[in-house]
Amino acid sequence: MKRLTAYATVAQLLLHNNNSNLFEVKTLEADSGIHGLAEQDIRAALARISSWDGLARSERLRSFLEYLVEETLAGRGSDIKAKTIGMDAYGYTVDELESREGIVRVDAGRLRRKLEDYYSDVGKEDAVRLSLPKGGYTPTFERIAQTVARTPDEVGQPRRSNFKLWFAGAVVVAAIIVGSGIFLVQNNSQSVGTLLDERTAIFDAAPTRLRSINLAEIGRDLIFPALGPGQLETAAVTFAEAIKTDDTFFGGYAGTAQVQATVSLLEPNQELALQALERADTNAAKALELAPEDAWSQSAMAWVDFAKGNVEDATRKSALAVRLKPDDPHIAEFDSLISLYVGDFERVIEVSERIEQVTTGETGFVFRNAIGSARYHLGDYSGTIAAFEQAIASGAPIGPPTLAYLMAANEKLGRHDRAQKLAAQYTDAWPNARIDLVLRRLFVDTTHAKDLVSAMLRAGWTPNI
Repeated sequence: MKRLTAYATVAQLLLHNNNSNLFEVKTLEADSGIHGLAEQDIRAALARISSWDGLARSERLRSFLEYLVEETLAGRGSDIKAKTIGMDAYGYTVDELESREGIVRVDAGRLRRKLEDYYSDVGKEDAVRLSLPKGGYTPTFERIAQTVARTPDEVGQPRRSNFKLWFAGAVVVAAIIVGSGIFLVQNNSQSVGTLLDERTAIFDAAPTRLRSINLAEIGRDLIFPALGPGQLETAAVTFAEAIKTDDTFFGGYAGTAQVQATVSLLEPNQELALQALERADTNAAKALELAPEDAWSQSAMAWVDFAKGNVEDATRKSALAVRLKPDDPHIAEFDSLISLYVGDFERVIEVSERIEQVTTGETGFVFRNAIGSARYHLGDYSGTIAAFEQAIASGAPIGPPTLAYLMAANEKLGRHDRAQKLAAQYTDAWPNARIDLVLRRLFVDTTHAKDLVSAMLRAGWTPNI
């Protein structure tokens, strides 16, 4: 499998080097506003990027961009401000604007990155490009002029070296397809048929390995909601059985490390927490030893590093895990948690909104809760309530964090009666749950936890000391 992937990479590089010499792209000086471009061209460019998966999945950012473009086409581009976006595009009231302007700035940054991603990949050949310069909200538009590919007659001599490169690349690709009979690169977009074929092959070669893989996958689904000790214990037992079944499969160790690191973060007894963390470190190291290139191994070590307080290493390894498997919900779940507790709320929303589109069943609940938590700390209290209520309506399990964020968000919005009711529900359901202590341990910047707890206290919640 690794050899096939390496051959494919070589072939892609050969073909890329060949094609890059055939075309010359000339970028005209960017027009300010819509100068030199017809409205229909700009709207066509807007339609193309709005239908792109990376933006189509985010109704909020898509509406943001459409609003900016339409206002500019109407001649009001210079008048666009955070306040006008908040009121016209997001529907904020005048009273909400002061606390919501930060959300507009965050979304503008996300939109800029989306535009960069689109034009560096899918839209790299678009004739008209939209951009959002930093420091403002007025989009600009530029026309990209491409010259026609040069023929041998036009340059005087045939490009023999290019032809050789192209031919060499084609031979490598053909050799891969013919020699192997199949061309498989493991990723999360594999068809069901491919996955079945792979599992059949694993079973034929080593039935115990397949059983270990199945157990590890079950354990992954049992980790969340992480605040339930029974849930974590069940996941730990499942991962232990996976290791017992096949101690050369990395997944059992990676999952065990994630469970033990989580226990270390939640355990109030310092000695027991340290013991759990030491075991987590050992298991994560074993997973990396067995499969250093796998996203789950990297994600497990990232979570252990976070539990140890190595924030920089945790964020770096988690980002690597996401790059290795960008559509793996389990990897994204832990990345969202790390991003949340280090205070990178913008990344939480970006990763969660993207991955939520490809999740089904209970996995998606984690991302809706993560989005709700991040929006709270960005000052979007209405967005917080909407995210958690959507999760509840979808059948998500309700735990102390759910009611904590809901009561705090309602209190922030001045809905004191609703906040009081939620506080009473929290006390009735979990009288001894000290979510305040847990969050203070989890957040790197404890002011985020203190802000939430302060709102809970104003809502009438009283910790059982």
